[in-house]
Amino acid sequence: MTPSEAGQLGHELTQSKLLEMATGASERTLDQPVKVVTLSAREPTTASGYFTQQKFIWGKTPEQMESILGIFGKLSTGAFVLQF
Repeated sequence: MTPSEAGQLGHELTQSKLLEMATGASERTLDQPVKVVTLSAREPTTASGYFTQQKFIWGKTPEQMESILGIFGKLSTGAFVLQF
C-alpha cells in the first residue's frame, strides 16, 4: 500500500466512524458518543476531552469502564455517563 493509499483509507475510515456516531446520536443507538466522568456531588453541565461510544461501555461497571477507557482509579466512587 502506498502512502497515498494509506492516507485515503485513513480518511475514509474516519469519515465512516464520524457518520456512525452522528447517526447514533440522532437515532439514540449504542453508536452515540458519550462522555464518562467521575461521580461527584453535582451532575456536570459541560464536558471536554475524550469521549467514546456507548456500545463500548454499555452494561459495564465503573471498574470495567476504567479498564476499557484506560483511566484507572478515576471511577472508584462511580461515574456519570453523559449523552450528547
